[in-house]
Amino acid sequence: MRLEPLEGPPPVHETPSPVLSKEGPRVTVELDDARLRRVRLIFTPYQALRVTAADIFQLPDGVEMVPRQVAVVTDSPWLAELAAVLKWQDPNATFMERSQHFFIQAGDDYIEVAAWSVAWESDQGSGRYPAAS
Repeated sequence: MRLEPLEGPPPVHETPSPVLSKEGPRVTVELDDARLRRVRLIFTPYQALRVTAADIFQLPDGVEMVPRQVAVVTDSPWLAELAAVLKWQDPNATFMERSQHFFIQAGDDYIEVAAWSVAWESDQGSGRYPAAS
């Protein structure tokens, strides 16, 4: 497992005041960037969402935190666990093969989203990961 910062989304403020919402296959996280401007992160389609309080969050030994950045988790045990459950539930389903594990340290919250992609919108611009093909 490794955290890789995404190129593009602006750095997150140290106390970003996150607001999460879910509508259909979309999870939206709005938070403050380093300049206290709102940034919207839109995860679509999402497969899972996990929010953990900082008091009880711990990365595995040897994994370095990526502070104040939106990151993608490579070699994610969480995605492997979700894929195993899907295979047990529906052996023919393949949608987890496209899923990415996104990670955001958001002040007192650690936000993790399993989704195919994330798009971002801010006054500094917008983008998407992975880029639309």
